[in-house]
Amino acid sequence: MPSIQVSGLTKRFGESIAVAGIDFSVPDGCFTTLLGPSGCGKTTTLRLLAGFERPDAGEISIGERVVASTRGRGLFVPPERRNVGVVFQSYALWPHMTAFDQIAYPLRARGRGSEVSERVRNALALVRLPDVGDRYPSQLSGGQQQRIALARALVFEPAVLLLDEPLSNLDAELRVEMRAELTRLHHEIGITTVYVTHDQSEALALSDQIVVMRLGHVVEQGSPAEIYEAPKSVYSAQFVGAANCIPGTVTAVTSGAATVRLDDRNLVRGSAQWLGPNDVGRAVVVVVKAEDVRISDGTGPATNIVAGRVKRSTFVGPHTELVVEVGAAVVHLRLPKRRPATSAAAVLLELPENAVRILPPDDFTAWGTDGPVRPAEITGVGPQVAATTEGGAA
Repeated sequence: MPSIQVSGLTKRFGESIAVAGIDFSVPDGCFTTLLGPSGCGKTTTLRLLAGFERPDAGEISIGERVVASTRGRGLFVPPERRNVGVVFQSYALWPHMTAFDQIAYPLRARGRGSEVSERVRNALALVRLPDVGDRYPSQLSGGQQQRIALARALVFEPAVLLLDEPLSNLDAELRVEMRAELTRLHHEIGITTVYVTHDQSEALALSDQIVVMRLGHVVEQGSPAEIYEAPKSVYSAQFVGAANCIPGTVTAVTSGAATVRLDDRNLVRGSAQWLGPNDVGRAVVVVVKAEDVRISDGTGPATNIVAGRVKRSTFVGPHTELVVEVGAAVVHLRLPKRRPATSAAAVLLELPENAVRILPPDDFTAWGTDGPVRPAEITGVGPQVAATTEGGAA
């Protein structure tokens, strides 16, 4: 299966920039997810890969073949000649055609009618629906429709599979089931795949690689573990895992770590390879996941112990979610489900040094009374970058 290379890719819709000169790569056989909120440009990027949109600048290569380029005299290979399979968010099944004919359509359109019967049977078996070939979409469940759309995208053996939020129309239980099916299919087929979603749990569960996007830009690219456990930006830390992000000021830097003053009472130390001795006094953000924060009884070492006051306690079944005010900021943590906490109670929190990362401030983050406000594109559109209609950007 071929790799994908994207370089300097840009797409405008009028005055709005949906994709702003992005670069990323998808290795051969890799399942890569474009992750970000609505309006970040991920679906526009997928449409550019498929050939449904022409880039205003940049280049796309699939394997050794350039399929779109604005360099030199320019080049644009139309969708039907790119050998890519696409699964749409709405599945795009024709209501008047049986499942068999839906899947057979790409073969017939390519003049491969003699292969139809065997290939359609194989595709139906691949998605574990061998007996629904004579049914119409109205006779299929949402999950079955999704599998038929997937079978149609795979039946002609494309070089690349593109999926645009294919699970968003399914209920929660069925989404989990279909994640497992997509993982099985990818392992079985090994096809190079690009998947678009705003759901971090989908991205973490399905991907070999995640490309985090915001406002038409690529923020960072890495494995699910790298993005979740060692984000390079406050944006990624918040969007992938909803980490606690607490502003502070550097007071000391030693051996790849930094000590940060959160307020007049609390100091925290954590990993900060990017800081040096000259950064003392610099504004930074302390990042720590809710699952890593612990209640301290005050009897252990004082390292990374901060004082706070319980603001809110919410029982959610598997655990109790606690919101604790630490100075002007807030810290979220999770307690065992049967361990209540009293509002306004004073508590000591441990932020383990090996779980704390010190990151530069993110221009797209604001600080409110309940903690960090979500990035700008969740509630509005940043300067010169805008979400387009459904036919355009994601």
